[in-house]
Amino acid sequence: MKKIYLFLALTALASASLAAQGCYETFRSEGIALARKQDYFNAINRFWAALITCTADTPRNHDLVDQIKDAQARWVRDLENSVQREKKAYQEAVAAREQAER
Repeated sequence: MKKIYLFLALTALASASLAAQGCYETFRSEGIALARKQDYFNAINRFWAALITCTADTPRNHDLVDQIKDAQARWVRDLENSVQREKKAYQEAVAAREQAER
């Protein structure tokens, strides 16, 4: 009977270990894919999840902090570009209205 309990305990431990091994790579890959789709909010969340929850399989020289910084910088750049496009569209609309009123 003790052998059965020992076998079950070792099997459970091995299963938990195998499940945790892909944690870092899974979250990191999902984050990169989301960042490529410009879903920066969820990408950053995936990188943070990998950083916080995947301590068992995260390599010492991981790049998660750099991935977070890069996603944030790209997000800000995209937002700034959107603001510039909207300002330009507004200025063109104002100019067109002034032209039409003449």
